Amino acid sequence: MEFEAIRNETEANVLRVLAREGAQSRADLARKLGVMRSTVGTQVNRMFGRGLIRIAKTADAERGRQGIGRPGEAVELDPAYCSFIGVDFGVGHLRVILTDMQCNPLRQTSLRIPPEEQVPAHMCALIVEQIRDLARGRVDIAGISISVPGIVTREGVVVRLPLLGWRDVPLREMLEQALGEHANITLDNDANIFARGELIRKTVTAESAVYLWLDSGIGAGIAFDGRLLSGSSGRAGEVGHIFVSSGDQGQPVRLDDVVGKIAILRRHAALGGSAANFAEFVEAIMAGAAPAAEVMETWISVMGAALSTLTSLFDPEAFILSGPLTEALAPVEAELDAALSAHLLHGTRKPELLLLRHRQDMLAENCAYIMRSDFLQKSEKA
Repeated sequence: MEFEAIRNETEANVLRVLAREGAQSRADLARKLGVMRSTVGTQVNRMFGRGLIRIAKTADAERGRQGIGRPGEAVELDPAYCSFIGVDFGVGHLRVILTDMQCNPLRQTSLRIPPEEQVPAHMCALIVEQIRDLARGRVDIAGISISVPGIVTREGVVVRLPLLGWRDVPLREMLEQALGEHANITLDNDANIFARGELIRKTVTAESAVYLWLDSGIGAGIAFDGRLLSGSSGRAGEVGHIFVSSGDQGQPVRLDDVVGKIAILRRHAALGGSAANFAEFVEAIMAGAAPAAEVMETWISVMGAALSTLTSLFDPEAFILSGPLTEALAPVEAELDAALSAHLLHGTRKPELLLLRHRQDMLAENCAYIMRSDFLQKSEKA
């Protein structure tokens, strides 16, 4: 199925409001867009004819308002218009989700994959297999968005994925060759997917914030005035690669080497702790085990200093943390906040520290929201 540009700015704005806020009356759309109700009515009628929107099936829009059509009648995105696929490719896992136009999940799948098996050709084949399985029988896939735990260029090349040993892998080209050159595929790193998805979903109110994704490593999405800072080549936010100290032999130590999940488990084992996985490490924290407590004490100190550095660089309203590591942070949230405060210079405003509950499907869902946002800015069904 092919798509072409949305016809005008008012139409695009109507679609964005419906995507962001759900069902709306025509009168409310006109008020929020600052245009006449007749203008909105004309665009709504056209979009009805093309199947982009429908009369809302829910009763959550304001009722009783006089607009074009029946009093209180609300419109919403038609979930059947098209669908999106979000892919969360992480160290040790692959999650894929198919959503409708409203970003409601339709189908999803999840695989555990040993990291040593996550070589480029195998991962490309697995991603293609899962996408084809979820998309079987559908001709309305408008786009595929993929989260990758490494540095990705705007051309879809995975420049570095240190935890898996990847370098300069043309992943998007590989996927396009397998799925068809006309497949609409985008790739970005996991921290940017986290940040941009939450900005679209309006999870928090802070317009200028540093979003930190805590997993096997750590990455950041940096938002100013509600927009993501991508940098000159699209690689801004690689905070895990900044140097924080020197090791015993004088070798440089990066933030990833201290605060990432893999680094935590290694340090815990070196101190005599016993944890087969991160869930068991969290149990050790809750039980007050000495090795786990020592690991977290170091983690808090290093992370507090890193947050202070990021505060000096970006002056954010808030730090928003999520990812698999956040389940270990809930018991020490106050200590981390105190460590940040202790490292700030006099007169520096302390950003708010917010922990977002991690959900396994979080990145895959955000991929779908991002793809829909991009789609609504430029496309309609031909």
